[in-house]
Amino acid sequence: MSLDNEINSLIHAILESEQYKNYQRAMMNLSKDEELLKKVNAFRKQRLFLESQAKGNNYPHHELKAVQESYSSLIIFPLAADFLEAEKALSQMLLKIYKNIAEALDFNLDFLNQ
Repeated sequence: MSLDNEINSLIHAILESEQYKNYQRAMMNLSKDEELLKKVNAFRKQRLFLESQAKGNNYPHHELKAVQESYSSLIIFPLAADFLEAEKALSQMLLKIYKNIAEALDFNLDFLNQ
């Protein structure tokens, strides 16, 4: 089998996974509430910015507190909580795939832990 066929098989497996289906369902439900969707997307943007600014596991305290407060204000809404949980599960699955590939290839990523 060619590499392209194997990649397509992996994509198909991801698309058929419970994690992806739950993510799609949660996004569809959240999209019905435009105002809440805007708030969730603002939080996601804020969280990604924080993660990009982190050095190792050290986050700027004031920014971490702001993200935690945003999260707390969102999870009281079932649609937001469901989406954020589904997004986390999908992200964890994809991270596992990336890590497994990198480890199998002996692709040295040790510098990320320094």
